[in-house]
Amino acid sequence: MTTTQTTVEDLIGQGQASLSANAISDAVRFFREALALDPENGMAKAGLGLGLVVSEKFEAALPLLEQAISSIPRDTRLLDALAIAYLHTGMPKKAEMVLRKSLRLGGSKTDTMINLASVLNECGKFADAEAMFRSCLRRNPEHALARYNLGLLELLKGNLESGWDGFELRNKVIGRDAPTWADQCPAPMWNGENLNGKTILVYAEQGLGDTIQFVRFAKSLADMNARVVLQCQRVLVEFLSDVEGVSECIAVDEAPQDVDFKVSLLSLPFYLGITLETIPAPIPYIHVDHSKLQEWRQKLSGADGRPKVGIAWSGNPDNKTDYKRSIPLNLMQPLLTQEDVSFFSLQVGDAADQVLELGKADRPGQMFEEKLPFQDVAAAIQCLDLVISVDTALAHLSGAIGKPVWTLITHFPDWRWMLNRNDTPWYPDMRLFRQPSVGDWPSTIEDVRKALSSHRFS
Repeated sequence: MTTTQTTVEDLIGQGQASLSANAISDAVRFFREALALDPENGMAKAGLGLGLVVSEKFEAALPLLEQAISSIPRDTRLLDALAIAYLHTGMPKKAEMVLRKSLRLGGSKTDTMINLASVLNECGKFADAEAMFRSCLRRNPEHALARYNLGLLELLKGNLESGWDGFELRNKVIGRDAPTWADQCPAPMWNGENLNGKTILVYAEQGLGDTIQFVRFAKSLADMNARVVLQCQRVLVEFLSDVEGVSECIAVDEAPQDVDFKVSLLSLPFYLGITLETIPAPIPYIHVDHSKLQEWRQKLSGADGRPKVGIAWSGNPDNKTDYKRSIPLNLMQPLLTQEDVSFFSLQVGDAADQVLELGKADRPGQMFEEKLPFQDVAAAIQCLDLVISVDTALAHLSGAIGKPVWTLITHFPDWRWMLNRNDTPWYPDMRLFRQPSVGDWPSTIEDVRKALSSHRFS
């Protein structure tokens, strides 16, 4: 045996030990070093692929796992990882095929069944997914991931009362009790106790859109005679300070003072017993700063007299579901040819540069040259006649300030958009345009184009 072979084997052994110890960055390094010495080594490709999946680098993992599977076709661990990579790179049908093979080879392992049920959701096979989640729960009634996913399915179907309980497991399934900023507050969790005269910290938990959507529930707590301290992302602090029911607004890196209870913003629907009929939707519940509004009206005063439509085609690339919700601007090109409308890009950053890929006649005007405070973004949007957006914080923002917004929804939507409806009780001025099948954005854009061509602007 040569020194090179021994070194490769040693590196693979160290990588596998690191994987077992959940030292993923070390594992990835060892497997990369092994492949540098032996680029065709199947074990090194398999190990690196597994490490990259755990690191959520799915596109990089995909070719490695495909190559490893070709030489180790019956390894169910690799099959499961390959399916996850397929799912997160927009290929749920391939993921379904691979997971079914894994179940045939390895038996009905609960984790594989849950992964398959999640993939069936992505494929729009909701009844099959629900049956599989329930099958997992018959085996283990306390399986947190199965309960959580079943809760999401109930929410998706509009059965909010049945779904909130499972939704409460969202942190447990990723191995934490609460976000770090909430853990630093010593106050006990609120479980529905009397709040009369009490101060309660309501902390943000997930993305900006979630915070904008759920901040409406602050008023429900204030109506219980509570003093509500909202703890949210720093970029939203000033913007949300005047929301009805919020007494004080602080950032997630600030320590609250003299708090009696704490609760996640996303848990309020559970404790308040919110149903489809009782979602608070007094629109607008976030108000635009008057001085900012005047500034933006002045900035846009030179625009022609055509209706002004803002478009957003890309969300936060760090979001786990961004691979399926964001689209390239060129897919929106059929909309931009409508000559009786003035289009404005609401994008900043790398996505905004896609405007340059269009012909000059089709390029939307650039609303923002750089990232601006949310007060400015809201005021600018308020000056438009309509917003057309993929599922991003901008869509939530538009809905919350009462601006008509058309939101483009994936075939397997986020739970809040439910199924088989083009409206939403969360935002009365929002219209939903859904993919007819997985990945079919062109048909969705065509539906929007037809609607826009006949739309009467007020």
